[in-house]
Amino acid sequence: MTKRTASQSEIAERCVIVAAELLNVVPSRIVRTTKFSRLGLDSATSINLILSLEEWLGVPIAPEAVFDYPTVDALSKYLAEVCAASPTSK
Repeated sequence: MTKRTASQSEIAERCVIVAAELLNVVPSRIVRTTKFSRLGLDSATSINLILSLEEWLGVPIAPEAVFDYPTVDALSKYLAEVCAASPTSK
């Protein structure tokens, strides 16, 4: 897995795009401060969100992260910290 360097803003934008695709809505419908459950993500779509972000970022992400950090803003902040702390793959 090759680690991607991404800012919190870039991760948040990717979260919005993926969540919108999973929910079949336009990205502008995803409010970054609204809980994923209120947006309509259930456990299955939440896992798909995590798997997509894990693949895109190139770092392992615990499935429960979406529940521990239940908004786009919270999750993207956490993932930016994970990326910063994770060693780069060569």
